[in-house]
Amino acid sequence: MIRLLLLSLSFIIFSHTALATCKINNAVIGAKYKITIQNIKTDKNNTRYLLLWRNNKQVAQQLSDTDITEVWEQTNNGQLRLIRYFDKHYRGIEYDPNEINIGKRNKNWDVKSQLIADNFIKSMHKKSINGKGCEKTTHYILKSNHKKISLSWLSKQRLIKTYSETTVSDKIKWELIKVITNKKQINNVFTIRSDYQTTDYADIGDNESDPFLVKMINLGFVEHAASGFYDTNGNKLTRHHQH
Repeated sequence: MIRLLLLSLSFIIFSHTALATCKINNAVIGAKYKITIQNIKTDKNNTRYLLLWRNNKQVAQQLSDTDITEVWEQTNNGQLRLIRYFDKHYRGIEYDPNEINIGKRNKNWDVKSQLIADNFIKSMHKKSINGKGCEKTTHYILKSNHKKISLSWLSKQRLIKTYSETTVSDKIKWELIKVITNKKQINNVFTIRSDYQTTDYADIGDNESDPFLVKMINLGFVEHAASGFYDTNGNKLTRHHQH
């Protein structure tokens, strides 16, 4: 009877420990976000979706209503390089670290790989923690005279669960609606684009007769790889909360 009781207690302890762990590899993961931008004055909403893909030292970002996939790579010395793929044309433009105009605050790998900087999270006030294992969630808040920011952070997966930013003019909300852990699906995001024809940014001047490059230059996609998402007509779509 005592032996049976000990076995039962061991099973309960083991089960509790299993629930508290997370076996998801957060270096190889995909996430789909719903982004809602509400104009407070007009009460009009604009909704888009963002796909984030992590494959170790590569990160891909895809925003709905564009045919563009941005793939960021971290070099051995910690710098960032970018390949901007134009999926409709099966083409890409490659940018070395010194050709990327993204500003000092956005050169952090964590901003690209998880859409928010670790230092910014540390600057927020921690409210509470709930959940276990992969669903362990830390809730943060940050207030100033001009805005209020709330963040729910999945620390094991290193993913934003929800994010909201409210100002006097608008409210932006990010919601995690799907997590992808299928390695084949994640790897495919990167491998299919490796077959695209790419052009080095430095060589664009020697290919000015290329109709594709001419179009991209006219739309403003080419010069120094300005950071951010644009539609196929060169109009900026939305801002990230890349603090």
